Amino acid sequence: MMMMMMVAPVLDDCLQQGSTPVLGPVWVSKGERFSPTGVREFLTGLVTYSKAKMKEAKRYQKQVFVVVVVAAAAADI
Repeated sequence: MMMMMMVAPVLDDCLQQGSTPVLGPVWVSKGERFSPTGVREFLTGLVTYSKAKMKEAKRYQKQVFVVVVVAAAAADI
C-alpha cells in the first residue's frame, strides 16, 4: 500500500483545494467488489471545484478588461 502512495501522481496545482496535496486518482480496495460511487463522487467534486474556479477567473477577466478599457480611454484624453 505504501509503495502505491509513493508512485501515485499529485493532481495539478490548479486542482488542489487545500494546502495538503491530493494524490490521484488512487482507489484502494479491501477486496470487496468495485463500486463506482467513490469514483463518481471524486470526479463530481473535481468538476464542481473546476467550475467554481472558472467562474472566478471569468469574473477577474472582466475586471481586468474594464481597467484596460478605462486606462485606454484615459490615455486618449
